[in-house]
Amino acid sequence: MSDLELLELLKTRFEANMQRHKEIEWDKVQAKLEADPKKLQSLAEMERTGGEPDVIGMDETTGEYIFCDCSTETPKGRRSICYDFEGQMPRCFVIPYMMAQQTLL
Repeated sequence: MSDLELLELLKTRFEANMQRHKEIEWDKVQAKLEADPKKLQSLAEMERTGGEPDVIGMDETTGEYIFCDCSTETPKGRRSICYDFEGQMPRCFVIPYMMAQQTLL
């Protein structure tokens, strides 16, 4: 998905769910995202793994917009994941599919 396609998708979701961010304007959100490609890349990854990222607020101190995955249920690719090996060990009877730290490497 291109950056332009992702921005269009995020804008559509933003406009369809105004109750999540009543006082926030899309143009300002888009400008911040376009100014920082790493943030847009993070949102693209959320979208790629089945999430539905949307703006849920703004940090008054930093002026940064807060995004959250607003999908109705956890996407399949993100279920049964432990953060690291130590978190996986106590779950010896229900071993998670993967560890989050492994997917970030």
